[in-house]
Amino acid sequence: MVEVRPAIVSGHSVTGELDTAQPLYALIENLVAGRLAMVPGTPDHWLPLVSVDVLVGLIAEASLVESVPDRLLALDRTTPNLIGLLSLLAAHLEARPPKHHMPMPLLALLLRLPGLARLMRTSPESLSFLQTTRFDTQVTEQFSRQIGLSWPPIADSILATARCWQTRAQSANVQPASA
Repeated sequence: MVEVRPAIVSGHSVTGELDTAQPLYALIENLVAGRLAMVPGTPDHWLPLVSVDVLVGLIAEASLVESVPDRLLALDRTTPNLIGLLSLLAAHLEARPPKHHMPMPLLALLLRLPGLARLMRTSPESLSFLQTTRFDTQVTEQFSRQIGLSWPPIADSILATARCWQTRAQSANVQPASA
């Protein structure tokens, strides 16, 4: 029996397909709508990501092979920090990226004010996904090599997710906030 601990899921590395209920979609929507005036946390904060195709491949292979580690940490260690992620998305989506950081305790406090979390479309609990720790993924990387599972660059998945979001938004006639 193996325990697979996934990070936040990004879209398929080629198609960008992703369930719209995933947190990365909410982040993209907030960025494009101009609701991200500041980057949560510090320059060390990041949102650990794994593309959905890699996650599915990892789970499928782990369920089929005889020798598998007890725990696999499914996240791409090359995921950029949060400001890098937001800048990458903003450049592709022609949105204004936030440039300054807001301390996490202050943001958590603000999100607990009545109505503010709903207005910002961000729950206080979502802040727990942001990390400063870079996790040790050596066991997962070694297992991936052993089974021949390649991990496309996470930037490919991020940009594919942005393209997919953009296509869906255009179909729904969603416009970016003015820069």
